[in-house]
Amino acid sequence: MKKKVFLTILVGGLLFVTTACGGKKDEKKTNNQTNNNGGEQVVENKPVPNTEKGIITEAFVEGLKIDNISLIYFDELSTYNANVTNTTSENISIKSIKISFKDSNNQELIVLTGAVDRVLAPNESATIRSQVNLDLTKAASISYNVVY
Repeated sequence: MKKKVFLTILVGGLLFVTTACGGKKDEKKTNNQTNNNGGEQVVENKPVPNTEKGIITEAFVEGLKIDNISLIYFDELSTYNANVTNTTSENISIKSIKISFKDSNNQELIVLTGAVDRVLAPNESATIRSQVNLDLTKAASISYNVVY
């Protein structure tokens, strides 16, 4: 009888340890910050848009209009999105657009490539997207170079 009770307690304890202590946790990306009282508060990782006018203002480059621009930093990635529209009366064959990000001192931070890889007819648009694992929330301006 003692062996059955001992065995039942042992099995129950093992089940408790493996399910309660060894279970997979739901991991959420958080940033820990110290509050004024010296304790830690948890802040959830949220998308951070770059709203600098030098970043989100539409641009005209070699007959192309680049607009609907967004630059968002989230989960350690900066994601750039934009529409590219052919504003000429001719077809334009575009491979890509080089996107140069600069800081407030006009120093280049990085150059990304937005792939187009097609011919744009007059007034036709394409969407470009590029990502990098670099925080570009402090970028102040963008310049573009079209690759034909």
